[in-house]
Amino acid sequence: MSIALYMDENVHRGITDGLRIRNVDVLTVQEDGRTGLPDPLILDRATELERVLFSLTRVVF
Repeated sequence: MSIALYMDENVHRGITDGLRIRNVDVLTVQEDGRTGLPDPLILDRATELERVLFSLTRVVF
């Protein structure tokens, strides 16, 4: 069983490319036409697509 990832727009392209070289199923927010959406909608979309959300969003308190 492999994991399908949904990459947040903040993930560096090098990470995505590296995973793809290793045959990991990756879809980016940009490729899905969802750039700029709020994080809760991105999580909803990942869930809808049955993908694990990979995010590097930094939360500052």
